[in-house]
This record gives sequence, C-alpha cells and structure tokens, in this order.
Amino acid sequence: MSLVTGSILRTFGRNRFVRALFLSIFLLAIVGAGISSTLYQRTRKEQVAPGIRYYHFGDPVRPVNFDVLRISRREKFLNFHSVLGDNILSGLEPVSNHVKAVDDPSRYPVAAVNGDFYMAGGMPLGLMVADREIVTLPALKSGGRPRAAFVIYTSGQPAISELSYRGSLITHRNTRNRISGVNRPRTGSGILLYNNRFGKATPAGTGALEVVLGSVTGLDRRERWRLTPERKYRGKVTAVRSGGGSTIPRAGAVLSATGNSISALRSLKNGSRVWFRFRRLGGKSQVRTAIGGSPVIVRRGKNLFSPGKGARHPRTVVGYNRKEIYLVVVDGRRAGWSRGMSLYELGELLLRMQCREALNLDGGGSSTMWVRGKLRNKVSDGSERSVSNALVVTSSAPRTGRLQKLVIDPSEVSILTGQKLQLYASGRDKYYNPVPMRSSTEWSTDREIGEMSQDGKFRSASKKARGRIRVRSGGLIHFVDVEVYDEPPIFQIYPNKVHLFGGEKIHFRHIAMDHKALPVVADYARLLRWSVTPALGQIDSTGLLQASNMVAKGKVSLSLGSKVRHAAVTVGTVPKLLHDFEKVSVWNFTSHPDNKLPGSFSITGNAAYRGKRGGMLNYRFDTRFDTEAAYAKSGIKLGAPMAVKVWVKGDGSSHQLRMAYRNKYDGRRTVSFNDGTLALNYWHHAVAKIPPSEEFPITFESIYVLKDQEATWRMSGSISIDDLTGLYPPQ
Repeated sequence: MSLVTGSILRTFGRNRFVRALFLSIFLLAIVGAGISSTLYQRTRKEQVAPGIRYYHFGDPVRPVNFDVLRISRREKFLNFHSVLGDNILSGLEPVSNHVKAVDDPSRYPVAAVNGDFYMAGGMPLGLMVADREIVTLPALKSGGRPRAAFVIYTSGQPAISELSYRGSLITHRNTRNRISGVNRPRTGSGILLYNNRFGKATPAGTGALEVVLGSVTGLDRRERWRLTPERKYRGKVTAVRSGGGSTIPRAGAVLSATGNSISALRSLKNGSRVWFRFRRLGGKSQVRTAIGGSPVIVRRGKNLFSPGKGARHPRTVVGYNRKEIYLVVVDGRRAGWSRGMSLYELGELLLRMQCREALNLDGGGSSTMWVRGKLRNKVSDGSERSVSNALVVTSSAPRTGRLQKLVIDPSEVSILTGQKLQLYASGRDKYYNPVPMRSSTEWSTDREIGEMSQDGKFRSASKKARGRIRVRSGGLIHFVDVEVYDEPPIFQIYPNKVHLFGGEKIHFRHIAMDHKALPVVADYARLLRWSVTPALGQIDSTGLLQASNMVAKGKVSLSLGSKVRHAAVTVGTVPKLLHDFEKVSVWNFTSHPDNKLPGSFSITGNAAYRGKRGGMLNYRFDTRFDTEAAYAKSGIKLGAPMAVKVWVKGDGSSHQLRMAYRNKYDGRRTVSFNDGTLALNYWHHAVAKIPPSEEFPITFESIYVLKDQEATWRMSGSISIDDLTGLYPPQ
C-alpha cells in the first residue's frame, strides 16, 4: 500500500485538490467499506475553467462508470444557477438546452447537471430559487416538512436545507391571510399565488375562486416582475372569477383560493388593492440559488444509508465540503458499461472524496452531465432526456481569444512497449476557454521512450522507460508525462470467480492499469492469450466462454507476457432439497395490500407431487387494487444458491409466480419463476435464478402469486407446490 499511495502523492503533490481526489478514490480500492476490491480507473481529467476540474472514473469489474466535477468555493469567476426548462414550470428540455438561458455577455455556462425530481407535466417537486427569485415552493413530505434543497446563499455559502417561505396577504380591508404556495398544483384548502413562471394560465378545474391582479409593483426592464423574499408587493384587482384556468398577466399575478380560504377573497372586486410579502423559513441568510432533491445522502460527514439496501440506478448528486462543491453523475442501466450505484455505495464514494454534505438529485434516465458543450456521461435512455430544471455553473472569466495554453488529450500516458497511441492538441486562452490553433503544431519526444510523428502518433520504445512528449504551437510548449511498461503494474481478470449454469455464456475481461489508476494502453486483442480447463467448455480469443452441459470445476486463465491470472469457474448445479412438505411446519398466508384479500395456505395430501403432502395456495383477486398478491410465507435458510426450483401445478391463470427473499443485510428482493408457469395445470418444475451479485447468505421469505396487471376481472385460484429445492454450485 505504501508504494501505491506514495506514487500518487508524488505525482499529484503540487495540487492539493487533485491530490486529495486521486488518493481518496484510489484508497477505495483498498479500504472501501461495503464495496471492497473496487478499482476505479481514471480515464480522463480536464481543467474546465478557473476553479473547476472534470474527471471520469470507471470500475470495469462491477462495472461502474461515473463523472465528477470538483468546483472551488473560492473561485470568484464561478456561480451556480437553477434554470427552468423553457423558462416555465411546465417546460421540459434537455440539460444541453437549459444552459442557453444563462449565456450572456457577462457570463457563460461551463458545466451543468440535471436538477430536481418532477411531476408529470414538468413541475419540480422541491424548492426552486433562481437569482433570488422564488420560482416555486417545495412540496411537503409526510409530517408536513418541506423537501430538502441544495442552496447557495447570497454570501456564496452552500447548504443542504429544508427551508421554505411563508407568504402573507393583506387585503384592502386590512385583513391578513396566509399564502400557502407559489406556482404549485392545488391541494386541499389554501391560497396559492401564480405568476408567469407557472405558464399562461392557472390550473383548470372547479371549486376555486381566483383574483386576477393586472399589475404588480417591481417590474424589471422586460416588464416582468420577480417574486423575491422580504419585499412588499402591491397589486390591483382586474377580475374576480370562479373556477380555474385564469389567464396570468405578464406583469401581474393570480391569487387562487380553495376550501375555507375562499372567504378571504370574497370581499375583493375590480379596482381593489392588495399587498403581499414572503419571508424565509429556516436558513442562514438570503438565498441566491436553490434546487430541490431527495434524499439527503451524507450529513455532517456521515453516510445516512446502510449497506445492502436499495437498488442500483443511475444517480446525480450534489455535495460540498469547506473548500469545494461536488457534482457527480453515475451511469447505470447499461449492461457491460455501468450498473449504477445504490445510495449507500454513492454515500461511501462521496465520503472518500472528503464530501461532508450531499443531496441526491433526480436520477435514472434524467442523470446528465454537460461540460463545455459536450454530454460527458452515457445516459441510460440512449439519448438525452428532457428534464424540468438544471443546476448550471457559469464563469465570468474574460474570453480573451488569445492562445495562451495548449491542452493535450490524453494529458498523461501509460503504455506498454512497442505500442501505438494517437494524441490530440487543442488551444485555450488564459481562462481555459477554447481558442483556435492558427499556427502549426510540432511534436517531439524523449528518444528513450519512443518515436513521435508530426500528426500526433506516438510509438513506444521496446523497453521500459520514462520521459516526456513535447508539443509546440504559437510560441507555447506543453509536456505530457509518459511511462512505458514491459508489463502492466496492475493486471487482473474479471470476474475472478463465477458459477455458471450448463450451456451458459460469459465474457471474461481484464484490467490493465498503473499505480495511479491510469489505464495502460496496448493492443490487448493481439497480446492476450485465453485458456480454460477442458471440462468447463470452450473459450475464444476475446474471452467469451461457452460453458459445457456437465457439472465441473476448473479455471479460466489469461496470459500477458510473463503474467498469468486465473478465474475460478464452476459449471452446473447440485440440487439440495430445502423443504418437501412431508412434515407440518410453520407457513403463513398473507395478501397485498394489507391482508385485504381472502385466501389460505395449507400443507395437504391433495397437493402432493411426491410423497404424501404438498403445499396448496388458495387466493382470490378482485378489481379494487392495481397490485394484488397472495403469499405463502416461511423462513428457510438458503445460503448461497444459484437458483431455487419448485415443482408446481398451475391453475391455468396468466398470473406470475414469484419468490421473495432477504439478503445478508436484510434487504428484501424478489425474483420470478419461469414465465407462464401458472398457465400449466399439470406438474412441472419452475426455476427462479438468484442474481450472482446478491449479498449472500440469503433467507427464503415467501413464494407468491402476483396478479396479472391486465386482468380486470375477479378471479379465484388454487396452485400446488412441492419439493422446494436449492440449486448450488459444485463444491
């Protein structure tokens, strides 16, 4: 460990921010709790603007890929902005379009990520404040507390806070009433305020009394008024009408009352004047920018989530410590590229980046990172999703147009002997803004590390060496550090242990990296040699194994020069009877939702496939609930099976047969048995495979019937099960 960390510290010691990032990320490979053996390779780093750096990391074993922006809190040129799609709450746009809203002569966007979760139609769920303007107030969580938000105060201080604002309305009769929301859907009783940030009209519907304010004090140069806290506004009533759908004046607003609050507006008529003001609830000072999210992941340097619970998804997160603000986007739902992270895993990653506070933003297909005109992550939908709002970082550094820096991609090189690599040069001004390179580019290199052509092609030397590539253009010179290896310092095969079903295929791969987590470049398709124990099956030159149909143990081997790595492989399964129902044991019947559906489970001779007894599950579904299920529950220790098999006699229905179990951390998981198994009204065996990435050992919780979502009629059914069997890898 001292050799590895020492190399990192020497390499990055000149910059404490970069040094902290690489040390903390690489230490995850050694001490990462809950995700041990993780080896994150840094495949890219880039200075985006003064005070902001971009990095890409990947772990090919899991696999996981993620992008990181580290933003200095002390950089005077940088600012954060919350931006609405199409500038209205019902607008949905890709992040790459959101950034255009903050591009003007005084500032320009340099980075952005997607923002808050949102309802159908585009309404964000949380607080949104844009340049001190209250755009919308947060939806309330259970218990009446507002959703959390990432906040930048006018002082520049960041925070993750559950703050909100309270509005008060004073009518011409000097009566005071509370304004319960701004630009939100109507829910229950209360007075809501709508302005042109909501759209052209208030929500349609009946049961509301709406007062249109034709003009409101505080117009800007575009004849639009902005709702800012602590300021007292005056408006003049131009219309009073029943029902929703009132047109919102560009320079005015609409007060919409429902329930008991209608009486507060009944005295108003055309020409009446009203006054209103909003005051902050919580927080330390005036808010310049706020964008909502959920849940809080890291609080005061502590991960708020436990290992093993929660699914892995694409994620977007914002966090900070005393020196920096972090924007992290984790890719997911892309087989072979990235499986995503659970909230616990993301929390552990952020802690090792020295993050003290962190908030989860919208994820899934919304997770997007945009940097300097390019989409940097691989979005799970395959193309950029339109989202409600975005968190955008702008720079006000001058765009000089003068070539003052050369940027080389890649910025440093680790490569095997006798290999080729293409490098690219581009220009930047003093503040890292792109500048065209109008003069020719001259490439050269230290003789001992290899040869360099004038079109940027590098060929490494035939023996181990260390040196530099030099690039000259426009009177500037830039150096690229190069390390030539005869063998990769870190070389692994993955997965290094696997259990396969007979006839299954799997693609083995490799890791080749240096002690700084940089990939070591080489033509590995030509250099690698794969072999396999014959009884396991056949493997091709790319590492694709076609397993045999026999039960066997052995290994897959990978050779690179003198280095050989092995993966332990078993093929086939060994059955172990878990429960034969011959002895009466504790099984319970339950149903979803909340035991509201009738049914039963019994151990009886009428349900036997083999022996004298089997299990019979009786159920009755109706049309009252969208999701209905009938469970036969027990608690059987399963250990680490590859699959669970059960003999089943179906009832001809189109419902699903599923199994629920608990993993090592008591996380509940469900898996399906063969599709259509309940449609077969004769005895047959059904198999439910357990994900190999599960946290073992696991415990059986229930076998259950899940209602077909397309079944819209009432139905009674009865299925029989027998000989619950675990399928385990050979020992």
